[in-house]
Amino acid sequence: MKWLILFAFGALCGFAGGDTLCFKEKSLECNRQLQKEILSDFSFCSLQKRVIGCLTKPAIDCDLKFKSVAEKVDSIVAKICEKGSKIYEELDRNKECITKGITDRECLEPVLNILGKGSPKEVLNVQKETCRHLDQMTKCTAEKVRSACGEEVVKYFKSLYDPAIELHQRFCEEIILPENEETFTTKRSEKTALPSFFGPLEFII
Repeated sequence: MKWLILFAFGALCGFAGGDTLCFKEKSLECNRQLQKEILSDFSFCSLQKRVIGCLTKPAIDCDLKFKSVAEKVDSIVAKICEKGSKIYEELDRNKECITKGITDRECLEPVLNILGKGSPKEVLNVQKETCRHLDQMTKCTAEKVRSACGEEVVKYFKSLYDPAIELHQRFCEEIILPENEETFTTKRSEKTALPSFFGPLEFII
């Protein structure tokens, strides 16, 4: 899921409706608090689980349309992080081949040509381009994991990956794609900043 890190924490949006603004403010505040804490364990079930909570909980609290999807992701993450569970053991045992699959650069091809330009407008363009190619990139990543790990392992991988992608898609539809590139500027208030949805999903184990 390396390509999910494309969505930067500090990207700034132009405007938003009430529910969307509520989500952005709560998510950014949660991330600010998390950044103040010193953690030694950066595994999925430590830091990454908490960062994902900074995205799912605001979606639930602010009653966004994809609230039920956020609740589903929370529930699945809890099961995955239950040590001794079948899915925990399978993902942990196969983390090396899964990492190989999700870090394959071929799946990033649709957006590589606009990476690295750095301006706020280009950040939004990368976000939107990733949203538009989400289905293609998702299938590519799943196939890379299948190739690296085998059919049985990919079933466990997709038990988290598919709900995460569903949430990704809803986030695209309701938060990212409606944004206006012409009003996307670094001079906007931090309260309209677009929080990082995809960074915490970079590591699933």
